[in-house]
Amino acid sequence: MKKKLFGIVLFLLLAGCSLWGDFTTYFNTYYNASLAFEQAQKEMAKTQKELFQFKQPRISSSAKKLLDKVIKKCSAILQFHAKSSYFDDALLMIGKSFYYEQSYSKALRKFNELATLKSSELALENELWIGKTKLHLRQYEAGMKLLEDVKTKALKEENLK
Repeated sequence: MKKKLFGIVLFLLLAGCSLWGDFTTYFNTYYNASLAFEQAQKEMAKTQKELFQFKQPRISSSAKKLLDKVIKKCSAILQFHAKSSYFDDALLMIGKSFYYEQSYSKALRKFNELATLKSSELALENELWIGKTKLHLRQYEAGMKLLEDVKTKALKEENLK
């Protein structure tokens, strides 16, 4: 009886390690990063932009500080919690933060890292951001082709985000 009880407790501890890792990753790092990212997006939304303006306006210093915090927190997830289920989200958030900071080559590097993960649920959204980034890097043909592919895939999957 003691062996069965010990086996059950051991199994629960080992099975719970990944859950515990996700739990601590979320509350120690990811929650703060996502909160700062939302605040930065709200701050950037305050700046007026023409409807068909391609160039991104400069972000405010408060939004830049928030995006730097996002990059720092999400980098900690990539470094210390690589097995976490928040790894994909952290990569995408870092890429978006670099994009908003107009560091397009750094953003593209992060988006390409995410593209190498085969089972990511964020693949379509990631392709969209790669296409947008390529346009800013003056890779117009590749960017437009990628955006058309994303549009076609989204319509095919009825994934209209």
